[in-house]
Amino acid sequence: MADEVRALMGVLHGDSASKGFLTTTSDFAPRLRQDPLITPFMSARLELINGSMLLGRLQNLAGLTSSST
Repeated sequence: MADEVRALMGVLHGDSASKGFLTTTSDFAPRLRQDPLITPFMSARLELINGSMLLGRLQNLAGLTSSST
């Protein structure tokens, strides 16, 4: 998955995109979020969404969680 994250970072830079999201139904490698080439982009320009985060967002959109209004 690290190769895909780095590829997305290349697209962000090359296309001058403001932010990129990479989603998986599983999880990212444990140390991926500590990679020195990736951490400077986290939150501000790059968001990694794992399976449990994706499920939570989808449930929220569907109005299945208490945080929806």
